[in-house]
Amino acid sequence: MSKRPSLTGLKDIAASRGAEKTQESGKVVSAPSQQKNAKTPSRAGKTHVGGYFSGEVRAQLKILAAEQDKTGQQLLGEALNLLFATYGKAEIAETERD
Repeated sequence: MSKRPSLTGLKDIAASRGAEKTQESGKVVSAPSQQKNAKTPSRAGKTHVGGYFSGEVRAQLKILAAEQDKTGQQLLGEALNLLFATYGKAEIAETERD
């Protein structure tokens, strides 16, 4: 029975095959790790804030967003601002579309 190749070896093989394809096509392709870390310009300087809720909560938020012609992000910003106001904090969450 032959020994299974290590994952490191497979990674090297995949990288060399990708380089061969790039040379053949003449296209420049960035490495997967660079693509994974790329952020859209609208997210630059921002961070994700979230929580885990039931599917019903998500569905109701989407319905409310459609009814109000707003995004879920806008509604969450409004909700956070209401929470901040309740506790005497500045209402700093963005509620406008980018």
